[in-house]
Amino acid sequence: AEPLGSAVRAVAVSGDLAAVAGADGNLRLYDVSRGGPAVQVAVVAAHASGANAVAFAPGGHEVVSAGDSALRFWETRLDRVVRRVCDTADPGITAGQWAGYFPEVAYDPPCANP
Repeated sequence: AEPLGSAVRAVAVSGDLAAVAGADGNLRLYDVSRGGPAVQVAVVAAHASGANAVAFAPGGHEVVSAGDSALRFWETRLDRVVRRVCDTADPGITAGQWAGYFPEVAYDPPCANP
């Protein structure tokens, strides 16, 4: 597993995913399905002054984080995230934009007009 880089404030697990809320405001998702060390699959800058709590919504496909006097919902299914990005990207998503949203995933433009 990779070092977290800040104090852990909360942990939630649902199926093959673990969500970690950090004092640095980041929400980290880990794949815990392999039986060995957890593998980090995503990092989201969730809260400016630290994430204080984290939980999975019913169904396990959304993570709810708390911090900055706000609750934020995060989709965990990549296909839904990609669809949401494509719906708001005009005219599509460039390689640079893709890298900003999915730095660990090779560029594969899903939108009709990249």
